[in-house]
Amino acid sequence: MHFLQKCCLYVQVRNKSGRSVRIEKVECRFQSESGLDAYIASQTHFENLEQGYLSNPIPIEFEADLALRAYTNYYHILIYYDDGNKRVFDYDPQRFLVFYPLGHAHQQFFISHKDPQDTNIGRQLAGFLNKLGFIGYLSEDDHRPGLDLWKEKIPAAVAASIGVVILWTSNAAKDPAKILRELEMAKSNKKPLIMAPEKGVSTPKKFPKKIEYFRFKHPLTDGELKRLALSIHATYRRGGYS
Repeated sequence: MHFLQKCCLYVQVRNKSGRSVRIEKVECRFQSESGLDAYIASQTHFENLEQGYLSNPIPIEFEADLALRAYTNYYHILIYYDDGNKRVFDYDPQRFLVFYPLGHAHQQFFISHKDPQDTNIGRQLAGFLNKLGFIGYLSEDDHRPGLDLWKEKIPAAVAASIGVVILWTSNAAKDPAKILRELEMAKSNKKPLIMAPEKGVSTPKKFPKKIEYFRFKHPLTDGELKRLALSIHATYRRGGYS
């Protein structure tokens, strides 16, 4: 399966409890990326089962969310039922699904951010972009010994990118020199700018005024970074950044 694809997993339940039960809901819990909340797909399903009986197939529909761990992803099933008391049965089928990025990453976005305070934020965004078929470039993760950061690595990375994402946070506002330098490189290379200021953080006068910013609705959370990645992907599909 590919990320963002509509998926469906079917579950059947056989009653071996020794008594009649009523199935009420089925959940499928997948592995999420480190630091992200567990991803849960569920389906309400009411069905009475006598001892030994097998339920109808129960479809659990979900979208392959960016929070899911890429590639091999083990899952387990939770059955919510009532046999006179509300109970939950946790079943590990010891099986997995495989979630692939949307394509082979060849188009790159340069992620300008405050290093090291916002490195984890930048890496989370890069991970989401990777699942959407892009490369998210962070200069501190470019391990090529012997190259000058400001003369060789960063200028080349900006030039090779189809867009530059500016993560403007409270950390960046306290010491903006590096980000403003990368902003000027992006302008001189005529790269599209994705301006993403944190809510409540004022932006410098040097920031462009005639483009639409991506406005974070809340402080920088995984959900907000995922929303940014999806917005970039949607703009790219509509012909943006070309």
